[in-house]
Parts: sequence; structure tokens; C-alpha cells
Amino acid sequence: MISADRPERSIMKTVLEVIGNHLCIGCGLCQAVCPTNAIVLNSSSTGLSRPQLDPSACIQCGECYHVCPGRQLETRPVKMRGVTEHDLYLGTVEGCFTVDVNERHKTQYTPSSGFVSALLAYLLDTHVVDGALVVKPRDEQPTRGRSLIAKSHTEVLQCAGSLYYPVSIEEGVSYILGHEGRYAIVGLPCQLRGIENLRQMRPKIADRFAVTIGLFCGFMPGYVALDYLLHRLRVTADQGLRRISFLAQRGSEQGLLVETAEGELFMPRSQYASLISAMFSEERCLVCNNMTNELADFSCGDARRLAVGQSLVLARRAWCLDVLSEGEGVGYWRSRAISPQQVHYAQQAMLSYKKDTIRARVAIMQHLRRCRTLELRRSALSCGRTSQWLGALLYILNASFTRTRWGRYLVFRISPGLIRTYNQFVTALLIGGPSHGEKEMFGESHALSHDDGRDKLRQR
Repeated sequence: MISADRPERSIMKTVLEVIGNHLCIGCGLCQAVCPTNAIVLNSSSTGLSRPQLDPSACIQCGECYHVCPGRQLETRPVKMRGVTEHDLYLGTVEGCFTVDVNERHKTQYTPSSGFVSALLAYLLDTHVVDGALVVKPRDEQPTRGRSLIAKSHTEVLQCAGSLYYPVSIEEGVSYILGHEGRYAIVGLPCQLRGIENLRQMRPKIADRFAVTIGLFCGFMPGYVALDYLLHRLRVTADQGLRRISFLAQRGSEQGLLVETAEGELFMPRSQYASLISAMFSEERCLVCNNMTNELADFSCGDARRLAVGQSLVLARRAWCLDVLSEGEGVGYWRSRAISPQQVHYAQQAMLSYKKDTIRARVAIMQHLRRCRTLELRRSALSCGRTSQWLGALLYILNASFTRTRWGRYLVFRISPGLIRTYNQFVTALLIGGPSHGEKEMFGESHALSHDDGRDKLRQR
């Protein structure tokens, strides 16, 4: 991991260095830590929040730069003594589980089986934490999100739902910095990298960030993709948008649920994924290789091929196993232990994209004069196949094209059938061939049986 040691004051960098090199992800941590309130977030033309620095108020302390997760790339050497292939793809884990939760922790918005909501409810009910940093769509503008501190099970459920666009966590982090207590943090890999940076910068308050719950993150389509899907659903602003969730449950299907004053519209996951999978992305997300949220205490995603309708949970600390065991003992969820090999198999397509194409994506972005100051070690990056380099190039060009006004104009008018066919082609290149298939990455699949084995939780 790249050292976060700070340079001397005379060469202090600010968040402007990050913005100028197209590395900003709009997390808002720079605003949260600025001691002189010299930074304010404003929305860009594509919807992503961008920090603006007031030079007259800046004291060149460097806090904004050193907390920024956008400047760093999580890497680990390809060959390490005692490290298996599964460790390289998943990160360090103490135990892997498929989890189904009690019905009282579920709503139509809770993705997978709703484990994150159930875990937060358990941590709050047992007073392990005093609050939880979560995000939700803004009430007045559902196409944009906000962060807040939930302090009860009811508030957690009100925030349940997946958003496929970056959300600033500045509001929630600012609250934690100003209030004593212990808090759980739910976030994407980039956001939790920023939280870890903050812990290192301010060790006296590191304990406030008591539990980190990481969400799996594959393709991050962003705000333009949301606008595109709303266009395909023929949803306009005058219809009175009320709520948007990307992994809502409708019968036996998961998909995009859009609630308006005139009713509800639903698009199955397999349909919308094939429209946006390799077409849209925020720039910084194009050079990310951390799919399973390796810095989190708990990493959570959809079990898909292992157990349809359940959550996949990676416990990365020994104490996480105790939490899972105790929560199961009082009826919050039911779990089953699986092996890292099974996790790797179930997530193989997305992991191949994230890990095997990273050298290609970084090289292409830097050749295009983007992300030039990204902190990384090239020797730690996988080379990938030739086809994956081509897929990475097409994906980056697609994302660059759709961020332009003319690009959006054209893509919004191309036949969805052509978009799907093209996306399937690019996706097949990115994952190293058609054998994994796009359905394994985004669509529906059948559950696989696996050996019973010995359950780590019950052993404890």
C-alpha cells in the first residue's frame, strides 16, 4: 500500500492536484476535513460533486490531499510468499458466507437478502455503535444522493436500496467528526479507502469509525447512465420523481424501480445491465481494481450463483465472525460457510475485469493524459490478455464519449438492441472471453450446490 506520509509544508499539495488529474470521485471527504472551510462541493455538468477551493481561505495544510482516496490505487504484489490466487483477487478474509436475513429486516428496496440492513440493525440494537453512516436518494431530487447518520432500525430501512452513482459522504463524516461515539460506515471501496486515510491522519478519533461495511463495486455507471435509463423508461421531470432504487425486488426479479407521482416503473436487472455495462462510467472509476472492498471489516454483495436471493458476506477480521455468530444466535439472519474458492468462482467474471485489466486501463488513461498522478506500483499490476486490452480501450472510449453533450445526444437515440449487442461484445472482451458470460456479471442465474463442510461460525 502506498505510504501516506506527508511531505514538507513547502510542497504541500491540495485537492486541486486531484481534480486536475481527473482523479476526483466526489466523496466529499476533502470538505469534511478542511480546517478553514475553504472547500465547497458543487455538482459538475455530469452530476458528480466536485470540490471548489477558496485560495484566500486555504492555509496549505494538505489535509484535503492526504485524505483523498482518488489519488491512490489499491495494489498488492502478484507473487507473495504464502498468498494464494484467491487472496490476490479477494483480499484477506477470515470467513466467507452466504446469508439470508429475517423478514423484518427486508423491504422491496433491500438488495440481495438485506444483510447490510440487518447487520446495522443488530449493531444499533446491541449498542455496538451509536449510529450508522448510510446514503439515500435526496427527497427533493431522487436522481442525486446524500449521506446521513441513521440511529435506529427504522431509519436504516428508510435508507435501504442501491444507487449506481457516486454519492458524497461529507454530511455523514462531518457529523462523526463533530460528535463523540462509535459509528458504522457503509461505503464503496473508494469511500472506505478515504475513511482509512482519515483514521491514519487523526488517530485520536479513529475509534469513532468503529465498523466498516463495504459494498462490492463492479462497473460504476454514474449519473449519465441513470439519465439514460430514465430516458428509456420515458420518465420526465414533470412526472414527479419520488424514489429510485437499482436493486429493488419485484416478485421474483430484481431490477431498477422508479416511483413517480403517476405510478411505478420497473426494468429487470438483466435488461438495464446490458444497456449500461460497458458504456458509462465516471473517470476515476475507470482505474479502480478493488471489487470486493478489501479494506472493509465486512464486505457484502449478491450471492447470485451460490444462493439466489441471498447475500454474500466476507468477514475480514476475526471479531467479525463473533458478530455473525451472535447475530445468527438471536435470529437476525441465517448463514452458511463457503470457501474463498467458491466466492472466486461465483464472482470470477467481475474479478477478471477488475484485476486482470487494471494495467491496461491505467496505461490507456495515462496515455490519454488522464490520472497521470495516480499513486501505484506497476510491478503489482496484472497484465491481462490482449483481448482485455482491446476491451479496456473500447470501454474507456465509450465512457469518454458518453460524458460529452454530443455523445449523450447520439447514444440516447441509438436502438437499445444495438447498444445491448455492443455492450455484450465489449464485456466479453473485458472478462477475457465469452465463457463467463454477461449473465454471470449482471443477470439472473441458478444457485449452485456446494459441500456442507465445517461451519466456522458454529465452531466458534
